[in-house]
Amino acid sequence: MRNPENFGDVRQTQWCCLCGGVPNTDDHVPSKVFLDQPHPDDLPTVGVCYACNNGLSKDEVYVAALVECVLRGTTDIDKLEREKIKKAFNHSPALQARIEACKQLSPSGETVFNPEWDRVNRVILKLLRGHALFELNEPHREAPVSYGVKPAPLMSTAERLAFEEAPGGEVQGWPEVGSRAMQRVAGVDCDSGPWLVVQPDRYRYLCSSGPPFTVRVVLQEYLFAEAIWD
Repeated sequence: MRNPENFGDVRQTQWCCLCGGVPNTDDHVPSKVFLDQPHPDDLPTVGVCYACNNGLSKDEVYVAALVECVLRGTTDIDKLEREKIKKAFNHSPALQARIEACKQLSPSGETVFNPEWDRVNRVILKLLRGHALFELNEPHREAPVSYGVKPAPLMSTAERLAFEEAPGGEVQGWPEVGSRAMQRVAGVDCDSGPWLVVQPDRYRYLCSSGPPFTVRVVLQEYLFAEAIWD
């Protein structure tokens, strides 16, 4: 993907998009742990404070490892595909054991994982807020009016089809003038949406100024998440 320069209101980017503090570091959105090497060029970044940038690092590794283990049905390093997760487990056997501990057999004999949802939600909301600022130049530190995370196997066909379509159908509000989303709408030398693919089969996202104001992400074509703000 290619990202145009942001020409939106600079006052929107003067604060950490997660807590409102001083944005003294750049945070990749998504974190590189969700991507494979070689990393794509021109990865999205947003300004966040040092505490927010580093405070969720372990949670991000946990979520990336969880998704990989769920897809492979195991925490066995030799049976995983993503090299980053293999390295993470070799570096931290405690992380591997933690994810293994949430694995169990369903009554039908299938392997299922019961994740630490508080960690998953912290990471997903960080991603959604980061994309809202990067694409639409709108910080949304407040709680969304609607939020959901769902694995692909638990989504109905109707849910999946609705998720893939741009919110609002053909009638859409225009993003802020100068924002990256507005430039994409205008086709200014950049990729157009509605879905922006950071890395195929690894990570993609969608941002819509609405109505309603919506941000969606998909991790490894398995974990689907959405937040809606007023």
